[in-house]
Amino acid sequence: MDGQELLHAISDMLDEKLDAGFGTVGKRLDGMDARLDRVEKRLYGVDARLDRVEKRLDGMDARLDKVEKHQDKMELRLEKVESDVSALRYGQREIHRKLEDVSALVESTYKMALDAWGQSTENRKLLEAVSG
Repeated sequence: MDGQELLHAISDMLDEKLDAGFGTVGKRLDGMDARLDRVEKRLYGVDARLDRVEKRLDGMDARLDKVEKHQDKMELRLEKVESDVSALRYGQREIHRKLEDVSALVESTYKMALDAWGQSTENRKLLEAVSG
């Protein structure tokens, strides 16, 4: 065999080895593709589940917004009630002062009436003593 034939023989041997090696690599890549396909399907499942979770969270968010609005309304009503109660306390104090004033006037009027009655009784006795 001359040098040229030897080179061809070596080249053929390398080609066979490379083809065998690439075949193994190709099979391994095919296996990886299959596994990646399974991973992709699982990711689609996870994505679908996350979409459902997101929808549920959106619903919960909407419900919490309603609760917050209701709470804000209740706080406004409570502030109004507190204001009304404060006004009623002030009014009650004013009424109490006025009642004390009226009570003092009634007592003064009662004393004046007693004095007037006592005076009229004395006057009647004096008149009866003078006329009689």
